[in-house]
Amino acid sequence: MSMDDSKYYEIDYTFSSYLDDMEPGRYLTAYEGILYELELDRAHKEVIGKFSLSLILFSAAYNDGMNLLDVIDHEAYIYEIANKIYDLETFELDKKILGFDKMDPFHSDTCIITRLEIKESYRGQAFGHKIIRDIYHRFQSSCGLFVVHAFPLQCESQIYAGRLHEHDDWLKQMNYASMEQDYERAFYKLKAFYQKIGFDHIDGFNELMFFCPAFLNERMSSVKLS
Repeated sequence: MSMDDSKYYEIDYTFSSYLDDMEPGRYLTAYEGILYELELDRAHKEVIGKFSLSLILFSAAYNDGMNLLDVIDHEAYIYEIANKIYDLETFELDKKILGFDKMDPFHSDTCIITRLEIKESYRGQAFGHKIIRDIYHRFQSSCGLFVVHAFPLQCESQIYAGRLHEHDDWLKQMNYASMEQDYERAFYKLKAFYQKIGFDHIDGFNELMFFCPAFLNERMSSVKLS
């Protein structure tokens, strides 16, 4: 399936916010995104991709006197990632990250991309890179570091074992069974996908990759949205 002039594409971002001054979750914003394909007359609207990301508002939490450990501990998954890249006593980035070329964040807020899915019939058309480019466009001025968890979703335990509900239409359209099932090959293929758009591997972090928006990245800039 190829892109044509009779169709266009848009992304919807959604998030919720706690109305509670003392709620640590106010400083951890979870976004869900959906990529749609639309006809020019809007008669047809189809979901072709989904993604998730979390924005950790360290600066606001610090300024408001919030315990930073409580902020990241609000979500176990985010705590696991933050624990790998930050010193949880000082909340300084790991020295291996700061010592890497072009890794000098201009402030502490961090965007973690946790999930990215493109429907099987739309793969190979750079939609995954377009989503990442749009995330970069939306959040580059509000975070000092982008982190991606490069884990092959087809290797998740439930998907790999075939235990997910058969009536889930989205999972049927994803057709994870058609994707590389060997974890090591799938892992390195996924890391190459993120490296191509500008994320870097840093020794010692395995599934995590990094991108600092403080520096011009030609790989990211080369991605065309249209």
